[in-house]
Amino acid sequence: MYHQVFIKGLILDPITKRPILLMEDSGHQRILPIWIGAPEANIIALQLENIPTPRPLTHDLLCRVLESVEGRIKEVRICDCREETYFARLILHHDGKELEVDARPSDAVALALKNKVPIYVKDKVFTLADRCDDCESPADSWLQSLGTEETGDYEM
Repeated sequence: MYHQVFIKGLILDPITKRPILLMEDSGHQRILPIWIGAPEANIIALQLENIPTPRPLTHDLLCRVLESVEGRIKEVRICDCREETYFARLILHHDGKELEVDARPSDAVALALKNKVPIYVKDKVFTLADRCDDCESPADSWLQSLGTEETGDYEM
C-alpha cells in the first residue's frame, strides 16, 4: 500500500554535511529522510521556493519533451530501498496508457514538485527506514525532534 507524502523540508546532515530530503506522511506519523546530492537538493529547493531559472534545467527539458508528445506525469512513487539506496518510479500517462519509468527519488521528487503531482511512499519503504540501524547518519532521534523552523535551513 502507498501513502501520500509531503515535503517537510531540506536540511543538512550535521555529521556528513549532505542534504537530507525530509518527507512526511499525510497523517504526520512518519518521516522518511533520504540523503541526496547537493545538485539535486538545489533543484528541489528551487521548486519549493518557486524560483525561476534563466535557462531550462534537465527537469524542465523532460517536462517539455513529455508535453511535446502529449504525455504527462501522473504521480511519483517511492517504492523500494535496497542497501540504503532508495528507488522511485515516475507514473506517466501517454496516449491513454499508464507507463512506469525508473528514477532516482531526488529526480522524481523534483519532477513531482515541478508538475504539482502527488508523491507516494510504499509501506515497505517506511518499514525499512524504521528498521535501519546502519543508516548514513546516526540521526533518527534528531530527525524526529525537528520542528518546522529547522526543516527549511538548507541553503543553495
